[in-house]
Order: sequence, then structure tokens, then C-alpha cells
Amino acid sequence: MFQLAVRTWRRKKATKVMKKFLEENMNRNQMSVMVSRFLIKVKHVQRFIRNFLACHFQRIGMMGALWDEVESKFAKKLEIRMKEARKMRKLEMPATR
Repeated sequence: MFQLAVRTWRRKKATKVMKKFLEENMNRNQMSVMVSRFLIKVKHVQRFIRNFLACHFQRIGMMGALWDEVESKFAKKLEIRMKEARKMRKLEMPATR
């Protein structure tokens, strides 16, 4: 989302160019209809992308939280096993002749 804030001047400039183009070609009905349809579709795609990215980052956050939870449970089990292993006596092999 930070990129959108950086490039606002480009969007404003592009909007001015598009408005000027539409005003100049207002008498050409087909052209203005075609361009306005295109603009509507571009706005829909931008809205879709914004919503998709918001959903994507929410999913990533949720998966990270679930992963941390599972990982902490595994780490606790591993720590218990390691403590038990330290308490065990070392195996002594009988001397072979």
C-alpha cells in the first residue's frame, strides 16, 4: 500500500490527461463510451487487487500465528525429551577380549 502513496502525483497527472482526452473527444460518442467502460473496468480491477492483497496478508498473518503455536508445542515436547535423555545413564559396553 505504501507504493500508492508515493505515486499519487502520477495518478493525478494521468487523471488530468484522461479528463482532457475525454473532453476533447466528447463529440465522438463511441470513443467516449469505450473509454469510460475501460476506466470502469480498471477501477474494478484495482478494487479487486486491493481486496485480494488485504485478504492475502491476513491469511499470512493467521498462518504465522498458527505456525508459532504448533512450533511452541513441539519445542516444549522436544525440551522434555532432552531433559529425560540427560537423566539417563550412559550405556556401558562390556569389555571384549
